[in-house]
Amino acid sequence: MKTIINWIDATKAISIMAVFFVHSQLYYGCWLDKVNDFIHPFYVNSFFFVSGYLLFRKQLSSPIIEEGVLQYVIGGGKNMANNILFRIVIPSILFSMIEFIPKNILKGQGFEMIDCIWQTIGGRTYWFTSALVVAQIILLVILLSRCRSMWVYWVSSLCIFVIGIFMVDKKMNLLGLSYDPWQFKHGLYAIPFLTAGGLYWKYEDTIKKYMNKLIIVLMIIVYITLFASFAKDLRVLVSMLDVNLTGYMSGCFASVLLIEVCKYLPKIELLTYIGRNSICFYFMSGALPIVIGLAMNHIIGKPTWFGAICVWLVSMSIAYIVTLFINTFIPWILDLRKMKMRNNCMTM
Repeated sequence: MKTIINWIDATKAISIMAVFFVHSQLYYGCWLDKVNDFIHPFYVNSFFFVSGYLLFRKQLSSPIIEEGVLQYVIGGGKNMANNILFRIVIPSILFSMIEFIPKNILKGQGFEMIDCIWQTIGGRTYWFTSALVVAQIILLVILLSRCRSMWVYWVSSLCIFVIGIFMVDKKMNLLGLSYDPWQFKHGLYAIPFLTAGGLYWKYEDTIKKYMNKLIIVLMIIVYITLFASFAKDLRVLVSMLDVNLTGYMSGCFASVLLIEVCKYLPKIELLTYIGRNSICFYFMSGALPIVIGLAMNHIIGKPTWFGAICVWLVSMSIAYIVTLFINTFIPWILDLRKMKMRNNCMTM
């Protein structure tokens, strides 16, 4: 189960590069509308899709799937919960604490304790990791059923999404909340993409039999035609809670297409590194484009497409350097369990 798969790293790397590119345009002030129509279908959805692929690939395979409920609670389920806590929840809180004060200074805002709590412990700073946490916790609960059918999880995810959205809206109205803790609603929107990734894992061998370069070229033609003609109708933005049925289907189609293209890519060390550290890159995908975008506005003046590309390249380069620093000197910030491992090595 620990086999390294090149297309997974490549898919995550291309996706996080797309996230940086979209954020660079947004914060710099040069929105390339037509270009983004082709990026939005996959740039975040593929992360959820691949996360679902990896989750179900592990949880529904031996030996974990053989565990009974009690065994799963203290075995595979506990390990999954620990990964959610140590690899997503805690790093999200730590990075949001680091970012909180500088972000408020840039926005010209003061320090408010309630806002700080919501942004950090409340999981408001990084919507993607918050949504991923919510989605994975819900799926962990469903996995306690010990059901082996991937279709059950897919149907369950759709039911939870429909019922959950209604319940969350109603509850928020009753409590007078303007936003939900840990982006719970975003997490509900993300669940169907995770279970779609699980379906892809289930039928990957079957898909492989029919997939070839000609089919991929045809898929690319369909993709370009769809989003050149109907981009506004195919709503695919989980980040904006703007996803309809056709958007969900086209988002899954875009994710599959990206994956199949990446399967033909040779191993590229840069993509491999970015892909394996995509969460760390994501934590900087907001702050860096904001700062570099402000600097570029002072240098160039009026926002241009060239300036947007410069903001993107500089932001990615700095993120790469910071990620190297973190992995070399403070890797525990991405997983506190590494601190214990490091201490054990030093005492041996």
